[in-house]
Amino acid sequence: MALTPGTKLGPYEIQSPLGAGGMGEVYRAKDTRLGRDVAIKVLPAAFSRDPERLRRFKQEAQVVAALNHPNILAIHDFGEHEGSPYIVTELLEGQTLRGWLGGGAIPSRKATDAAAQIARGLAAAHDKGIVHRDLKPENIFITRDGRVKILDFGLAKLTPEPMPDAATLPSQTEPGVVMGTVGYMSPEQVRGLTADHRSDLFSLGAVLYEMLSGKRAFHGETSVDSASAILHSEPQELTEINQKVSPALSRIVGHCLEKSPEARFQSAHDLVFDLEAVSETSASHSVTLLSRSRRIRRMSLGIVVALVILAGLAGLIVLLAQQRLARGRVPVLHQITFRRGTVWNARFAPDGKSVIYGAAWEGNPVEIFHSSLDSPDARPLGLIDSDVLSILPNGEMAVLLRRQRNEGFSFTGMLARVPVAGGTPREILDRVESADAAPDGSLAVTYHSQGKARLEFPIGTLRFESSTYIGDVRVSPKGDMVAFVEHDEPIGDSGVVRVVGPKGSLKLTRDFASVQGLAWSVAGDKIWYTAADSGGSSRNLHVVDLYGHDRLVYRVPGALRVQDVAKDGRILLVHEMIRAGILAHVPGSSGERELGWLDWSICRSLSDDGKRLLFDESGDAPGDQVWIYLRETDGSPPLRLGQGVYGDLSPDGNWVAAVPSDFSNHISIIPTGAGQEREFKLQDKKPFSVSWMPNGKQLLLRAAAPGEAPRGYVFDLETSVLQPVTPEGVRLTGPVSRDGKFVAGTRADGTTWLFPIGGGSPRPIAVRAPERVTDWSSNSKAVYVASAGETTVNIYRVEIDTGKRSLFTILSPSDKAGLTYTALCSVTPDGKFYTYCYNRQLSELFIVEGLE
Repeated sequence: MALTPGTKLGPYEIQSPLGAGGMGEVYRAKDTRLGRDVAIKVLPAAFSRDPERLRRFKQEAQVVAALNHPNILAIHDFGEHEGSPYIVTELLEGQTLRGWLGGGAIPSRKATDAAAQIARGLAAAHDKGIVHRDLKPENIFITRDGRVKILDFGLAKLTPEPMPDAATLPSQTEPGVVMGTVGYMSPEQVRGLTADHRSDLFSLGAVLYEMLSGKRAFHGETSVDSASAILHSEPQELTEINQKVSPALSRIVGHCLEKSPEARFQSAHDLVFDLEAVSETSASHSVTLLSRSRRIRRMSLGIVVALVILAGLAGLIVLLAQQRLARGRVPVLHQITFRRGTVWNARFAPDGKSVIYGAAWEGNPVEIFHSSLDSPDARPLGLIDSDVLSILPNGEMAVLLRRQRNEGFSFTGMLARVPVAGGTPREILDRVESADAAPDGSLAVTYHSQGKARLEFPIGTLRFESSTYIGDVRVSPKGDMVAFVEHDEPIGDSGVVRVVGPKGSLKLTRDFASVQGLAWSVAGDKIWYTAADSGGSSRNLHVVDLYGHDRLVYRVPGALRVQDVAKDGRILLVHEMIRAGILAHVPGSSGERELGWLDWSICRSLSDDGKRLLFDESGDAPGDQVWIYLRETDGSPPLRLGQGVYGDLSPDGNWVAAVPSDFSNHISIIPTGAGQEREFKLQDKKPFSVSWMPNGKQLLLRAAAPGEAPRGYVFDLETSVLQPVTPEGVRLTGPVSRDGKFVAGTRADGTTWLFPIGGGSPRPIAVRAPERVTDWSSNSKAVYVASAGETTVNIYRVEIDTGKRSLFTILSPSDKAGLTYTALCSVTPDGKFYTYCYNRQLSELFIVEGLE
């Protein structure tokens, strides 16, 4: 019989029911002696007459009472009420892991932290000779402050040879009896064999697999099917399901899920050690894989580095000092460029004594230069608006002609061959984004087609496809593999390093906030790459082998981009200082006002009156987070609202909608004043951007399910219904019209169309590729269009019905040196005010000898 509020169980007063399960009913109660809230699990009288239930209930109390660990539910008391025994435990506020998993996969960092806490709790139990035997998401609780608690030791048993201080409890389960929950049982449990502490590690592996993938490791139509899968099947590779899972973490899960107990981790302590190594690797930006052996412990160099920071060489001096102290040798640096501007791609010339690079100096367009190592002078090759991509075996260059910036970090143009000494290019393929030559002269290329990013090698043979974009393609020295960066979103530079070969593709690294630059080692057994955990302004040099063993080589102020590796092992590196800022013409300013705040300020929206600006910061300042700010455009300090990216200010100015910086499947609604932040799950959809509908009750999303190209959706905040408004593969290119009837989108062929929100046929609009719609006029009869530029951007107003266009304004920061990106953000409805973003990237090119 259920207990009613006010019922007394000794000194405990029942307040309300919390739930019920197979081993009893749980209530919230007040400990009248100590004045604290507790939870009470009561075994009903009917169950008390079942000797087996009664034994397990008492055993749980004894087992947990023998343990004292922050990751195990604490037992306060044990008693009996009218023939029904009860257990008094700490009261937990939060949810079970099963509830947490309701939205699908959990970010790797959080899943790893939770698994490490579970493993610590298991280690404490195993040290007492106690095996849980029923570890599953329902028996794991996540408190509101992020602490993990293991629940329900009702099926626990004592190992045959407990530790000397183990609780003296009898082991009741005989071989041949199956105990546990199908889907999380170890193979030995399924067979009814004796299960020791390594069985719990298998179950934890299954739980961690589900946290990282959003699906069970072993699942069938029936319990028999699930049991058969545990015995005979291997789960799908985690890195294939969730590309953000690092190879190191995937291997840890696989090690837990070995069929044979002897092949698994041999203790929970070992598992904790490896999970902490992965977690600390992520936190410290280092990816060194540590041994699983208990005998190996973390080492600290304890080096105090004294550095003299010299103008223009600060980051590289840090590198030299670190390399000298750590390895006892000093790499030799040779600076190649000295002008003010941006170096893009660079390659060693065939003779190995000179370098060919593309650069934009003093605000001029990018062009290709040839520089000898014996002289600081560089000879232009007469290829304007062009960049070098690769050096072919016959001494020609593969170059990108008529180079244009896409909306994000990539460029597109005409792939062509041209002699290294200069000459007339021979065109090969248009709309190429990156390319590299194999030893036999064939080319690997990447480009977009039908809303997908394609990697072909050789040209015409598809080797990899992505819904986002692919960059930095490089063919291995033997010509059998292609390394590249798969970016997480169409317009950002976060992503992972992959290789594709005869046996398919393999993810080599964890997910980074920024990955730019990649080159094979001379032997073709490793890949040098440059990546950052926070924004694009702090990329560091890494090297990873084909097994995923990753090592951080250099950590520098500013950013590095690895370019090429010579046959003698010398490395070509670009060192750059990068900043993103915001300029605006707003009320009270006669010209343009700088409204950027930290080092990576990205404008997201401007209020209709031009007085408030929403932007985010994702550089070095916030670390591995992205901060959302709201700022008055009079220049007063901004207000930090929370975390997220690609946000938008609501029509009434009271809310901000944003997507998470890891693009997981939810959106956040953040108050600009008093109020509580709300979160909405999107099931299997990953959102890339969000903007408000004019009614303030719906959102326009650009989102995609795994394996699909992004498309436009309308999300209703009241019903949580997600309704598609564009076909798959159509890129949204602006907010909803002011009347809420249309949204602009670009098809795979580069044409822009207006798609009706309420359904119906789309209509074309006179927008010229690569222009995009950035905002609407107040009457929704005209749009503002522009293409992203580097130093100067023309903004046009285009009438929808007639196609008539007129120049609205020209965006052009006064200091053009190093400008790599200029793009309109927002225009007020009356056309009086606007704001735009710019990036400044000042580069120096170096050759480095002696890196290891």
